[in-house]
Amino acid sequence: VLGIYGFIFFQEVHDLSTYQAMIEFEDEASEITNTEVFSYFELGENSFAISIKQIKEIAKAEEPSFIPQSPDHFRGAINLRGSVFSVIDLARYFGFRKVVPDKTGDSNYLLVLDSQTSSVAIELESVPKNIELDPEQINSSNINDIISNRQMLRCVQGILNFDGRVISILDVEEICDSFNLMLNSN
Repeated sequence: VLGIYGFIFFQEVHDLSTYQAMIEFEDEASEITNTEVFSYFELGENSFAISIKQIKEIAKAEEPSFIPQSPDHFRGAINLRGSVFSVIDLARYFGFRKVVPDKTGDSNYLLVLDSQTSSVAIELESVPKNIELDPEQINSSNINDIISNRQMLRCVQGILNFDGRVISILDVEEICDSFNLMLNSN
């Protein structure tokens, strides 16, 4: 178990009801404190967070299967407990310098995102941390003034300051839709 409320690595615990119970626990805690739990991670010098309600799971990364003629930020596909997921290098997609190595290492993890239309996995160099944030503090009005990267701008639903860092809150629906649209056009 990791973080404030934690994530369970499903390679160790295969009980989805336990994960669901954690999300329900987080919902009950949020009703009391008006906060929501987000999974926080960094890509290079940039900080990001995603609501844990939009995360299907966190798993130890395995080397994805290469797909020829795919975009540069598409790492390949993996089979995770019978489900196939596209693995994306979000840093490359946003145009950052290379953050995650081309080869999957022992310390890499997959953050499997779940949208209404599809699921994708983003590869991270370390386990994301869980943090509690007040959704009321998320500012979506001046994103254009802060983010100039077109790809990133499309995928960020808001920003906020937390412990002296500017954190971009990612829109999982937009990430999944943008990525699947790009894959289908290739």
